[in-house]
Amino acid sequence: MDKPSLLLPIRGAYDLDRTLATLTMGAGNPCLRHSVSAAEMTLATPAGGVVVLAQRGADALRVSLAGAGAGWVRPHLPGLFGLLDDATGFAPEGRLRRVVQKHTGLRLPRLPVVSHRLVQVVLQQLISFRDACRGWRRLVLRYGEAVPGGGGLYLPPAAGRLATLTVAEYTACDILPRHARLIRELAKQAAGLERLWDAGAAADSTGSGGDGSDGAADRLSDYLLRQPGVGPWTVGYLRGAGLGDADAVVLGDYGHPHHVAYFFTGKERSDDAEMLRLLEPYRPHRFRVLQHLILGSAPPPRRGPRRARLNRRLR
Repeated sequence: MDKPSLLLPIRGAYDLDRTLATLTMGAGNPCLRHSVSAAEMTLATPAGGVVVLAQRGADALRVSLAGAGAGWVRPHLPGLFGLLDDATGFAPEGRLRRVVQKHTGLRLPRLPVVSHRLVQVVLQQLISFRDACRGWRRLVLRYGEAVPGGGGLYLPPAAGRLATLTVAEYTACDILPRHARLIRELAKQAAGLERLWDAGAAADSTGSGGDGSDGAADRLSDYLLRQPGVGPWTVGYLRGAGLGDADAVVLGDYGHPHHVAYFFTGKERSDDAEMLRLLEPYRPHRFRVLQHLILGSAPPPRRGPRRARLNRRLR
């Protein structure tokens, strides 16, 4: 490991396990393993791959790094572990407060690189989360790089490798052809995407300021929304569950409007417009509220015959 290890101070309530669960791609994700006391993850940075190991202490995270990208990722570690997430002004009341208290210490990570998280989000378009996790796992195991002595930990496939794979090679990993074509095209643009995101890296030293503004995320979002196959759902989910945007809105999801309306009004069916109306009082913490509701409150009753649960999301 890159020596010496770093100590990242923890201020306020912090739950390492729940924070990194925001980035989960299933229990078998070869690039991320975490618990209440420790975490192992791998990242593909512009400087090369890096393995990040973290141990939870009483008032700090002890982090060790290895790999060509160790020096590059070092200044971004507080954001990566959600330690810059600013919940100032978030004071829910009543039932919502009780839900939030179930997940005390949940923070939103701000990834220093976006390319492999974007792949994970694309894989979740229009299919079940379980199927998306399987596709990601097979893609990593086939085209990623095993970490020596990592006990099954892998570096994610480099963007250059993903850009050269054929559709058939993707589908052999149980990835849909439409996802394969989009991932391949975005992989060709990975360097530019990272430059757009890194242009706002200075925000890592202070966070977004708690007002929902984030120039780097806005620039990246605007660019992605101009790409065929990328829509509001993909960008909204990436912002909330990857870019650390506590106010991100996820539009086009089949289940979220129903879940939000059921919690706040008891209605079992709703739409994006009503979801936005119900979440508006919590700006700039709308994604934070959504995350807590999904984790800690019951969804509306399911109606009709049982069938495979699909993430019937717009792109």
